[in-house]
Amino acid sequence: MRTLSPNLYYQPKELVGRGGGRLELSRVSRGYAGTYHVNASNPLGHVTASFIINVLYGPENVQTEKEVTVSVGATVSVECSAAGNPAPTLTWTRAPPRNR
Repeated sequence: MRTLSPNLYYQPKELVGRGGGRLELSRVSRGYAGTYHVNASNPLGHVTASFIINVLYGPENVQTEKEVTVSVGATVSVECSAAGNPAPTLTWTRAPPRNR
């Protein structure tokens, strides 16, 4: 952990800013998620506080098979995954049959 003026800490990335009593992060991305530390010090001592930034984002990267072939009477299992914070709820629906 590296000390930054005026006594701001972030692990593993360094914070850049003027410091003081406020930390302002612009254009927050998922990479900003993590634990942050701030150190208050004077000639009589120091104290440190920590907090966590939890970055929320919508569902993305939905992945599943494109097509599954199954015999009549067999069992079929299809898995799906998606990223998001909070974790997305996955709901299955059936599309209307195609006109042939």
